[in-house]
Amino acid sequence: MPKRHVSLSTGRVARNLLAGALLPILAGCASYSPAPIDPHTLHAEWFALDARRATEAVAAALPERTAAEPGFNLDDGITLAEAETAALFLNPEMARLRASLGVSLATARSAGDWQDPALGVDGDHVLASIPDRLTWSGSLSITIPLSGRPGLERRLAEAQLERGEAIALGAEWALVADLRREWLQLAQVDARILLIEGAITDLDRLVEASPAFKAARAMSVVEERLLLLGRARAKEERLTALAERAEWRLMILSRLGLHPDHNWRLIASMPDVTTIEDPSHSAPDFEALLAHPSLSIAMAAYAVAERTLAREVRRQIPDLTIGLGAGREDGDSTLVFGLGLLPIPIWNRNREGIATAEAERAAARIETESILRDLVGRRAIEHAHFHSARERLVFLENEVAPLADAQLDDARRLTALGRLDLILLVEAVEEQRRVRLELLGARAAALDAQISLEALTAPCPTHLAVSPEGLFHDHKAGNATPPTELSPTESRD
Repeated sequence: MPKRHVSLSTGRVARNLLAGALLPILAGCASYSPAPIDPHTLHAEWFALDARRATEAVAAALPERTAAEPGFNLDDGITLAEAETAALFLNPEMARLRASLGVSLATARSAGDWQDPALGVDGDHVLASIPDRLTWSGSLSITIPLSGRPGLERRLAEAQLERGEAIALGAEWALVADLRREWLQLAQVDARILLIEGAITDLDRLVEASPAFKAARAMSVVEERLLLLGRARAKEERLTALAERAEWRLMILSRLGLHPDHNWRLIASMPDVTTIEDPSHSAPDFEALLAHPSLSIAMAAYAVAERTLAREVRRQIPDLTIGLGAGREDGDSTLVFGLGLLPIPIWNRNREGIATAEAERAAARIETESILRDLVGRRAIEHAHFHSARERLVFLENEVAPLADAQLDDARRLTALGRLDLILLVEAVEEQRRVRLELLGARAAALDAQISLEALTAPCPTHLAVSPEGLFHDHKAGNATPPTELSPTESRD
């Protein structure tokens, strides 16, 4: 920095200038205090989150959401609607995203600040024996951003924060869809257990009556063994279903962020076939896709690329550095000042940064186009999948299941009339169980297709995005259609 020395009548100005420059440095620095964590303490705090405390924590964090659900209470059994609300706050992945958004928010709040002033002190001491052997000077310099980069840095940080919020919203949508699928699996297993237990009851009655049938020579040893084998297989299926139910229950508790050692009661049931409807019939095909989180994330990433390019282009413009200070030379007090322009765009001109930012913007555009096309294709596939699954369900419900029921009723009626055909009766029981299980699987497949279609249009009528400060704010889904929820009916836990 070029310097010019002007003689002053006294050195008091220099001393006051340097002392005044040091005071803000000493007073404006942040302090550090350690905050250690202990896994034992973290686990104890999590274990203490029982049903009552979890209900209070969710209600405090999501007052508007819980107020819209009368009787929100995790202690009297957890319904699907309550589980969705609790998961938005207690899910570990959502907690991690809240913390990540806090980092982005802190960056956005501080982005675009001017650089701190710089304090410089120069001096030399002449070894020869002459008067005033010490020469020194001190200056305080500041940089004025003529390029306007601070404003661009601030807008870039805001765009990065918006991208983080879009990612958090997408995680919420995915969380709701995954939770509904797991809830559906739990309800399906519960219904399967009921069907298997019904078949076991029918077989138990035949086993209890087998001595009388054998005495009347209406049942052979081979037929009795066949009956016992069928009952044993049904009991084994029940054990398998109970194990599956325990696994789905633990998976749901993990999704909700609840400790598995507490006695949580999950309420799930399969809805009627009449409730399975196209969730997007009233939403415009293309407009409904515009609210999808993956497209919002891609659009936010494109905005980040745009603002990054604007910043890199602006970096070609030099900033002005102004310095002012005082010193002493040859026994005289001096005033020191200087000007500087950095950088001067002659050779480099930030060509690498600009080229990289342009390529990133082009890639972000292609990514957005690719996601949009993928959503349109997935919507068509999910539509076809949903309608075919629903048609198969209706056919099984109206055509196949009545035939299996009628076959079993006729077999029982013949038995009551004394015309026992054990093989026919056992086959009728087994066939009805197979058809009912097939019908149950078809109903679950139709519901899963419905959930997948909802995930492309409107997984939540009013979804709640995580705010960076640990609270939630509403995001409206535009023309999104409210989904059809599983009807909560108590099941064994």
